[in-house]
Amino acid sequence: MTRRSRAQRGLMRGCCALVVFAVVVVGAAIFLAVRATAAPDLGAAPRGPSDGDGQTAIAVKLAAELVPQLLLSSDGTVTLSEQDLTVLVNEHGAGGLSGATVRARNGQLVVSGQHPFGPFSLTPVARLALALDSGSSPPKLTTQVAEFDVGQLGVPGFIRDRLLGSLSSSIDLGQLFGGVPALQALAANIECAAVVDGDAGQQQPGLRIGVHRPGAGTNTAVCTS
Repeated sequence: MTRRSRAQRGLMRGCCALVVFAVVVVGAAIFLAVRATAAPDLGAAPRGPSDGDGQTAIAVKLAAELVPQLLLSSDGTVTLSEQDLTVLVNEHGAGGLSGATVRARNGQLVVSGQHPFGPFSLTPVARLALALDSGSSPPKLTTQVAEFDVGQLGVPGFIRDRLLGSLSSSIDLGQLFGGVPALQALAANIECAAVVDGDAGQQQPGLRIGVHRPGAGTNTAVCTS
């Protein structure tokens, strides 16, 4: 075999390898694009009841439910339905998502919405784990993003942190309770908060909030009983 023949064969091998690499890259890009633009499986639409079309209206309704309970018992609970949570998240910007919705699933709040990406409209989905920080005054609801997907494609943590923006602060109990005098007086007595799973046969899935009467002890079990 001449030197020229060996060079030609090496060139052919290099071209074949380049073609194979290009096919793999294009195939991977198509796979990712299909997964990212696919509709996620979110289950049933957010359920009610709907307590108002804004934060103030919702707060007034919660106060009307909670105050009578505390007149008769040391503890009371109210539940922000999935529809209520959807209203609150959209009112506070929804982290840049349009048409955001909130669902209670598997002990977490699932927030989804639309986000433009070039000629496409993607559906980011954030699964939020909630906890009540009773060490702050008044107690503060803390949010941690447990999982973030775009369509049916999982997104690494360092990317989701840049994309989510203010989504994790969209549900603020301090703002909700601070908007109505009756709730403002009880904000320091929030004792627990728990996601009521919509898949567990509960009549009203959403975020359950427990509050104790001023002067009474804390009973965190009221949110899960």
